Amino acid sequence: MDMLFAICVGIGLSAACGFRVFMPMLVLSAATKFGGVHLNPNFEWLGSWTALAAFASATILEAGSYYVPWVAHAVSVAAVPAAVLAGTLATAAQIDGIHPLAQWSSSLLVGGGIAGGVQMLNIGARAASTITTAGIGNPIVSLGQGLMAFVLAVTAVVAPLFIVLLIVAIVTVIIRRRRARKASGEGHSIAAAVTG
Repeated sequence: MDMLFAICVGIGLSAACGFRVFMPMLVLSAATKFGGVHLNPNFEWLGSWTALAAFASATILEAGSYYVPWVAHAVSVAAVPAAVLAGTLATAAQIDGIHPLAQWSSSLLVGGGIAGGVQMLNIGARAASTITTAGIGNPIVSLGQGLMAFVLAVTAVVAPLFIVLLIVAIVTVIIRRRRARKASGEGHSIAAAVTG
């Protein structure tokens, strides 16, 4: 049960890392420092004052960078691999009692994969905002993404099972919509072939 709880925390934090790289790590560091989360002993440094200060500084810099247009683009490009690394680290820090190869490979696949996937959706949202609003809406999108990172990270620490159920529900909705679009597209192409 402890392992399931730890994996759920890691998955929730990984999803949050897809929205913002450092804020979920700050939440994890604070939760570890003040006793809310217990980590793999090899990752107890995440709960140190030094790590807390470093993640707080990085969170402020990252949040501010999204409001400077030319900096925001550079940060968006760098955020994809950084999110994958942060998601992998957040998940690996939760897992204890298994072989290191299994720990890191599963953390990369699950944590890194979730963080990278969410980050790619973020890039799409920012691109859509840039195209449709000529960049005027980008600060609002950035604010929303920052809030999502915070809410997901805190919820991952407080109620990790809820986050996993939420992620499953969202993925299910996305898959159903894609299938519905594909089915309607196939229906249109069949109708066009019949009438043509």
